[in-house]
Amino acid sequence: MRIRTNFDERYEVRRNIIEEVFKKFKKENIRFIVLRNYENIAEEKDVDFVVENNSRQKLKRILEEFGLRKGIDFKYYLSYKNEKVWFDIRVGGIIYNGFLYKDFEELYFKRRRLKKFYVLSKEDELIHLVLHSIVDKGLYKEKYVVKIEALIRDVDKEKISKELEKKFGKYGEKLIFYLEKGKYEKSLGLKWKLILGIFSVRDLFVFLVINLVRIFR
Repeated sequence: MRIRTNFDERYEVRRNIIEEVFKKFKKENIRFIVLRNYENIAEEKDVDFVVENNSRQKLKRILEEFGLRKGIDFKYYLSYKNEKVWFDIRVGGIIYNGFLYKDFEELYFKRRRLKKFYVLSKEDELIHLVLHSIVDKGLYKEKYVVKIEALIRDVDKEKISKELEKKFGKYGEKLIFYLEKGKYEKSLGLKWKLILGIFSVRDLFVFLVINLVRIFR
C-alpha cells in the first residue's frame, strides 16, 4: 500500500486550486496564457501567466475569493499567494525587468492550446525563456536549457531572427548566434544591451520598483 506524503497532499491541493482558478477565469471570460513550466504545473513553486489588460479587476476579485493574498501590485505585474500556491501574473503583455516586450494581443493570436489552458507559441516560448533567463534572472536553469535546445530545433528560425534583430539590432544577431552554438554563458553578457533595446522612459519607475523588490524579497 502506498503511503501518502506531505508532498503528495500539497501537490493535490495545489493542483486543485490551479484547476479551479483557471476554470473560474474561463467562466468569467478572462483570457490568459501560461508562460512556462506548464508541463507539470502543480509541481512548480509558482504559476506564471499573462492576462489581458482589461481583466485586472475581475482577476483580483477571483483570486481573493480563493483566499489568495495580494503581494506585489503595480502596472504590469501582480502576485497573489497562499501557503500552497503562488500566482505570478503579467498584465497586458510580457515584461522583462519592468519593460514591456510584447503585448497580450500579439501573444494571444499565436497561442497554442493544451488540454486545460493556452500556452505561448513555440517561437514566443523560445524567446521568452531566453530573455527571462538573461534579463530577469541572469542565469539559465538547467530545465530551461533543455527546453530551449528542443524548441530551437522545432521553430521557424527566420521568424525568431527577424524579431530579435528588429528589437535588438546587432545584439539580436549575436543572441541568435550564441543560442545556435550553445554559448549560454556568452549570451548572459548581453543583458544590459538587451534591456536598452526594450527600454522605455514611461516604464522606468516600474523598472526601479521591480529591482528594489528583488533586493528585499
